[in-house]
Amino acid sequence: MAWVYWSLTAIYFISICSIIGVVLSENRNPVKSLAWVTVLLMFPVGGIILYLFFGRSIKHKRMISRRQKRKLLRESSSPTESSAIPDTYPPHHRQQIELGKSLLKAPFFTGNDMTIYHNASDKFKALIDDIKSATTFIHLQYYIIADDKLGTEIADALIERAEHGVKVRIIYDHIGSLGLSKTYLKRLTDAGVEIYPFFKVAFPWFATRINWRNHRKICIIDGKTGYVGGMNIADRYIDGGKNFDSWRDTHIRVTGPAVASLHYSFAVDWSFMGFPLITDKIELPAHTSASSDIGMQLITSGPTSEWSNIAMLMLKAIGNARHCVYIQTPYFLPPESMLRALQAAALARVDVRIMIPRRSDSFILTYA
Repeated sequence: MAWVYWSLTAIYFISICSIIGVVLSENRNPVKSLAWVTVLLMFPVGGIILYLFFGRSIKHKRMISRRQKRKLLRESSSPTESSAIPDTYPPHHRQQIELGKSLLKAPFFTGNDMTIYHNASDKFKALIDDIKSATTFIHLQYYIIADDKLGTEIADALIERAEHGVKVRIIYDHIGSLGLSKTYLKRLTDAGVEIYPFFKVAFPWFATRINWRNHRKICIIDGKTGYVGGMNIADRYIDGGKNFDSWRDTHIRVTGPAVASLHYSFAVDWSFMGFPLITDKIELPAHTSASSDIGMQLITSGPTSEWSNIAMLMLKAIGNARHCVYIQTPYFLPPESMLRALQAAALARVDVRIMIPRRSDSFILTYA
């Protein structure tokens, strides 16, 4: 039996060394690399399990192939046109926009209008009204869709439109919406709605997918109206749920050319899930009103991004700040680079203010 023991021991240590080699070859942040190497050496069995669940990188995995991307960009449903940056924008604003273009080739659009919601009742009333007026397609993507009163109301509106010939596609996160019932899903699919989970967690891919979640909360209606923000589809965003008296979040309703960027983001995620490329024909609308001309640029980020897109934009904005930096966030656990940027801004007499909840819905982050 001695040879079996030594063979298993050798295989085990080769596995540890191989994983360490993978961690180092992924060219991560040096602090993260050192942390994973330490965990793997100090806690070999537990370290391997933790790495399989939370450590693997998909940084070089393409969300969409180059061929499909070119095809999507040829369609009018993608943001192929970009507005010129107005000459009235100061240099540091122009730099911010150029950074977005360098990171993602993200187009900048003028001629948009938006409504800001911090009350979920108002946001979902507007969303349901827009859904009921849809004539061509509805693309909806949420981290959490709950099988409750609000979720049922939205499902009813989507089913009614689908039965009238409107194309309805839905992406929900499999972990975020884990409690979604089969009955709820069947009602939608029976009505012709295409609804699928993002990165479904199931054996044997459980360990490789559980930590790669999609937190986007967007909706695109007929390519003319878009929603993006922090509110999920659940009653607690309206009434606070069991643990809170109320829930404070932010969402915006967008009309104008920038809606094409939201549609493109949804189409890329849909393709990433292995479904046929969305090529719904839409026309980029002109200015929505004479009194509104808001410039917009959509920045997306995730584990497949070459750069930390959103973090880089934030660091650039903080570094460019002349007068104030106001941050409002439910979770504040900044990386060292952002912490130093905020400290530098405050020491330079920039007015830096950070607002976080007195009580968070995350036990771990409250103590962190």
